[in-house]
Amino acid sequence: MARLGAIAVAVVMTACASSGTPAIAEKPWHQSPDQNPVESMLYFVVEWPAVRQLKPGMTESDCFNVLGIPVTFWGKNTILYSTSPQGVHYEVGLKTSNGRIVDVSYKRRAA
Repeated sequence: MARLGAIAVAVVMTACASSGTPAIAEKPWHQSPDQNPVESMLYFVVEWPAVRQLKPGMTESDCFNVLGIPVTFWGKNTILYSTSPQGVHYEVGLKTSNGRIVDVSYKRRAA
Protein backbone atom coordinates (compact mmCIF):
# COMPACT_ATOMS: atom_id res chain seq x y z
CA MET A 1 0.00 0.00 0.00
CA ALA A 2 2.84 2.40 0.81
CA ARG A 3 4.32 1.78 -2.63
CA LEU A 4 1.00 2.64 -4.28
CA GLY A 5 0.90 5.91 -2.31
CA ALA A 6 4.44 6.77 -3.38
CA ILE A 7 3.54 6.12 -7.02
CA ALA A 8 0.47 8.35 -6.74
CA VAL A 9 2.55 11.18 -5.25
CA ALA A 10 5.14 10.81 -8.02
CA VAL A 11 2.43 10.99 -10.70
CA VAL A 12 0.93 14.15 -9.20
CA MET A 13 4.34 15.81 -8.87
CA THR A 14 5.21 14.94 -12.47
CA ALA A 15 1.89 16.33 -13.71
CA CYS A 16 2.46 19.60 -11.85
CA ALA A 17 6.03 19.93 -13.06
CA SER A 18 5.04 19.33 -16.68
CA SER A 19 2.07 21.72 -16.65
CA GLY A 20 4.23 24.45 -18.19
CA THR A 21 3.19 27.10 -15.66
CA PRO A 22 6.29 28.96 -14.47
CA ALA A 23 7.02 28.90 -10.74
CA ILE A 24 6.22 32.08 -8.80
CA ALA A 25 9.78 33.12 -8.01
CA GLU A 26 11.96 36.17 -8.38
CA LYS A 27 14.91 35.56 -10.70
CA PRO A 28 18.32 37.25 -10.30
CA TRP A 29 18.08 38.98 -13.70
CA HIS A 30 14.81 40.77 -12.77
CA GLN A 31 15.37 44.55 -12.80
CA SER A 32 12.60 46.81 -11.52
CA PRO A 33 11.89 50.07 -13.31
CA ASP A 34 12.72 53.38 -11.65
CA GLN A 35 10.25 54.48 -8.98
CA ASN A 36 9.42 57.60 -10.99
CA PRO A 37 5.60 58.03 -10.77
CA VAL A 38 5.38 59.13 -14.40
CA GLU A 39 7.30 56.08 -15.63
CA SER A 40 5.20 53.74 -13.49
CA MET A 41 2.19 54.68 -15.63
CA LEU A 42 3.90 53.14 -18.66
CA TYR A 43 3.44 49.57 -17.42
CA PHE A 44 0.29 47.50 -17.83
CA VAL A 45 -1.65 45.95 -14.97
CA VAL A 46 -2.95 42.58 -16.16
CA GLU A 47 -5.22 39.87 -14.80
CA TRP A 48 -3.51 37.13 -12.76
CA PRO A 49 -4.87 34.11 -14.72
CA ALA A 50 -3.55 35.64 -17.94
CA VAL A 51 -0.12 36.42 -16.46
CA ARG A 52 0.18 32.82 -15.28
CA GLN A 53 -0.22 31.66 -18.89
CA LEU A 54 2.95 33.48 -20.01
CA LYS A 55 5.82 31.09 -20.59
CA PRO A 56 9.16 30.78 -22.36
CA GLY A 57 8.96 30.63 -26.14
CA MET A 58 6.05 33.06 -26.47
CA THR A 59 6.28 35.98 -28.89
CA GLU A 60 4.78 39.49 -28.60
CA SER A 61 1.85 38.24 -30.69
CA ASP A 62 1.34 35.25 -28.36
CA CYS A 63 1.36 37.63 -25.38
CA PHE A 64 -1.26 39.84 -27.05
CA ASN A 65 -3.48 36.79 -27.63
CA VAL A 66 -3.21 35.78 -23.96
CA LEU A 67 -3.29 39.21 -22.29
CA GLY A 68 -5.45 41.15 -24.73
CA ILE A 69 -3.01 44.08 -24.67
CA PRO A 70 -0.04 44.91 -26.89
CA VAL A 71 3.23 43.88 -25.26
CA THR A 72 6.51 45.14 -26.67
CA PHE A 73 9.74 43.42 -25.71
CA TRP A 74 11.99 46.41 -24.97
CA GLY A 75 15.54 45.50 -24.08
CA LYS A 76 15.90 42.33 -22.07
CA ASN A 77 13.35 42.87 -19.28
CA THR A 78 9.69 43.70 -19.99
CA ILE A 79 7.59 44.57 -16.91
CA LEU A 80 3.89 43.95 -16.16
CA TYR A 81 1.99 44.26 -12.88
CA SER A 82 -0.60 41.86 -11.45
CA THR A 83 -2.27 40.80 -8.21
CA SER A 84 -2.70 37.16 -7.19
CA PRO A 85 -6.07 35.83 -5.97
CA GLN A 86 -4.59 36.01 -2.43
CA GLY A 87 -4.12 39.78 -2.85
CA VAL A 88 -0.34 39.67 -3.25
CA HIS A 89 0.91 42.36 -5.65
CA TYR A 90 3.57 41.28 -8.15
CA GLU A 91 5.85 42.93 -10.64
CA VAL A 92 6.19 40.38 -13.43
CA GLY A 93 9.41 40.46 -15.41
CA LEU A 94 9.65 38.90 -18.85
CA LYS A 95 13.22 38.14 -19.88
CA THR A 96 13.36 38.16 -23.66
CA SER A 97 15.78 37.35 -26.43
CA ASN A 98 15.31 37.27 -30.20
CA GLY A 99 11.66 38.29 -29.91
CA ARG A 100 10.66 35.53 -27.48
CA ILE A 101 10.21 35.12 -23.74
CA VAL A 102 13.07 33.07 -22.29
CA ASP A 103 12.10 33.33 -18.60
CA VAL A 104 9.40 34.76 -16.30
CA SER A 105 10.09 36.32 -12.88
CA TYR A 106 7.64 37.29 -10.13
CA LYS A 107 8.77 39.99 -7.67
CA ARG A 108 6.54 40.77 -4.69
CA ARG A 109 5.91 44.47 -4.25
CA ALA A 110 4.06 46.81 -1.95
CA ALA A 111 0.57 47.79 -3.03
